[in-house]
Amino acid sequence: MALYFSDDPRLPACVQQVADPSRSGVAGLRLVRVSARGAPDADTVVDELGQAWQRYDATEGTIYLVRPDGYVMGRWREGASTRVDIGQVLKRALKDVT
Repeated sequence: MALYFSDDPRLPACVQQVADPSRSGVAGLRLVRVSARGAPDADTVVDELGQAWQRYDATEGTIYLVRPDGYVMGRWREGASTRVDIGQVLKRALKDVT
């Protein structure tokens, strides 16, 4: 799972690519956007009090990769930038799983 902290309902292209629902297997990734405002939906959690943002020390665009056991596998402050290739990070981290 990935937590993407942003108040912008539009996902950047690099984040959309990784969260593409047509991907399957270890390449599939559930993306949850954490927003401080707006309406919740199947892919968005609204954190009106800012507790998640504070506890995860998140800023706009921060991405956390979280393993199924809850362990934080990685954090990127500027995860929405093109400097981070989340797909490659997943492939490297999960290469021994396949």
